[in-house]
Amino acid sequence: MQISDPADDSRADFTDRVRSCVMLAGWGAWLLFVTEAGAQMIGWDAALPGLDQTDIDMIKHVGRVEMDGKPTGTVVKWSNPRSGAAGTVTLVNQGTLRGMECRDLRQHFVVPNQAPWDLESRICRQDDGSWKVMNQQRRPPDPEPSSQE
Repeated sequence: MQISDPADDSRADFTDRVRSCVMLAGWGAWLLFVTEAGAQMIGWDAALPGLDQTDIDMIKHVGRVEMDGKPTGTVVKWSNPRSGAAGTVTLVNQGTLRGMECRDLRQHFVVPNQAPWDLESRICRQDDGSWKVMNQQRRPPDPEPSSQE
């Protein structure tokens, strides 16, 4: 499956192009903030408040290793008894973008003393086999489905 890239879509109308530019400017500002904040590893650790290095390593392992060969929609749970943090990683989409294997992931986090939150990320495998975060966005979690009585 080919992952769409608005920059490569020559048929996009003017409104879509403007919307894409606004989104890219927002991502650029966010990335500048992360860089200025001193994100240490691959540019996304600063977006994960309240998580320790073991939590971050677990989340990276799930997205990069445990999702290998899995179908879109796969959900993998993780938890760290030491920190009390837990969550899920969902494989939302996968395919190629500019010749790279890419995955769109949605991570759900439950961190002690914080409201649950989600992070959407796109990661792509580089020529050397390493994974790079291409973009990400923190957002509130999806509401729990209400049970009808």
